[in-house]
Parts: sequence; structure tokens; C-alpha cells
Amino acid sequence: MINVDVLGLSFERSFGMPVTIVRPSNDYEHRQSARDEIPNVIGQALSDTTVRLGALDTTRDFTYVGDTAWAFALIGAHDDAVGEAVNVGSGQEISIRDIVQKVGSICGRDLRIECDEKRVRPPASEVSRLLSDSSKARRLGWRPGISMDEGLGRTTEWVREHLDLYRPREYAV
Repeated sequence: MINVDVLGLSFERSFGMPVTIVRPSNDYEHRQSARDEIPNVIGQALSDTTVRLGALDTTRDFTYVGDTAWAFALIGAHDDAVGEAVNVGSGQEISIRDIVQKVGSICGRDLRIECDEKRVRPPASEVSRLLSDSSKARRLGWRPGISMDEGLGRTTEWVREHLDLYRPREYAV
């Protein structure tokens, strides 16, 4: 298996090619695949009061995609980042269970969560906790500008207006 980060940095060191590795955390936004966590939860919440999910207590560091795009532009133009790997994330982790609660609040619904066994991944196939250390990105001047609540609100409104593009009761693998 080739580690692309190491390959990129070896070009920087061997040939003087300016390379910076930007590692985004879990991005989300309104045009994301309907099978990703956040659009999936939103689609189900807008269609029913029961949300069917797999693991609920896994945590992720979600960053609104506009903030990630800004990070790529800012970090890519920063000479101090050349030869570095820079993580980009909110620096806050949130569980899938808490996402459901926030989405329920945005939708004005009291959501019930139901575990769907076919959505539970095999034990060794998923990391239970992801949290980004974005200290290098922050040192270079990047900070997320869209809060989780604002990003979820934007995403929910878009999904609400385009619910016909989603099949919230189907589970896509």
C-alpha cells in the first residue's frame, strides 16, 4: 500500500517541489451523498419520527465543507506549511446520537432512535472516535467559521427542499 502523504513529502524533499499535505476531517454539507451520516439522519428525520441507524456512540470531528475549502486555499498558499502535513477539523467531536438530537431540534421533532442491525459495521472495521488536532492549521490562521448548529441548519434546509433526491427509508451500502 502506498502512503500518499509520504510520497508527496518525499517529492518535496527530493526534488524541491513545494508540497503541503492537507488532511480534512469529516466534511459535511448539503450536497453530500445521502448515505453519509448527516444527510442520512436529516432525510430520515424529515420523513418520520424514527431514525434507524447503526452505531450511535461513535464520535466524529465534523467540519462544514466551506470551512474545509477555505483551509485548502489558505494552507496551500502558506509558505510555512510546505513540507508539512496539516490536519483540518473543528477540534470538537460529536456523537451520532447527539447529531440526531440536534437535527430533531432543527426539524422541530422529537426523534426516536432505532438500532438497525444491518447498519452496524463489523467491530474491527470502524474507528469509534475521530478528533482532529488542527493546531498547525490554526497557527497558520485557519479557524472554522460555520458552527455545527449553523451547518446542520443549512444542510437541513437544503435536504428539506430537495427531499425527492433522497430515499430516507432505504439503506445504501
